[in-house]
Amino acid sequence: MAQPKFITNPTYDALHSAAITMVREARTIEWIDAVVAPSRGGLLFGVIASHKLNVPLIPVSYSSKHGAGDDKNHQNMLPTLDKSVRTILLVDDIIDSGFTMKEMAEFYADAQIRVITAAFHYKEGAAFHPDLYFWRIPADSEFINYPYENS
Repeated sequence: MAQPKFITNPTYDALHSAAITMVREARTIEWIDAVVAPSRGGLLFGVIASHKLNVPLIPVSYSSKHGAGDDKNHQNMLPTLDKSVRTILLVDDIIDSGFTMKEMAEFYADAQIRVITAAFHYKEGAAFHPDLYFWRIPADSEFINYPYENS
């Protein structure tokens, strides 16, 4: 996938287009049984992917205690998945430090589930490199302002 110039203030339309592009690419990798998305940041991508793939969306309340995410005061319990789920598309808006996606991917891989990972933005130097991303951003990039974060 060609690397489009990254944007720090993506619109809903830009995010939708990015999600559709990555879902099409994910389909070429393997059949996907479900989409898993962290509820803080990943839901927009998760809903789009779930609709496009016509598979269930599994929202999870998870954020690494070590990562850059903002929700550190929860139990971090990832759900086990039904045995019929063999492959998931694990999505998030940004891989900043990479710890959240890394921990989630390892949890499901340890459960013998094939994990394909995708994010709108991937920050260079993160602890985790996703299978798919739409915008690669430099390690010293300014903050990404998603439209659903505007007050």
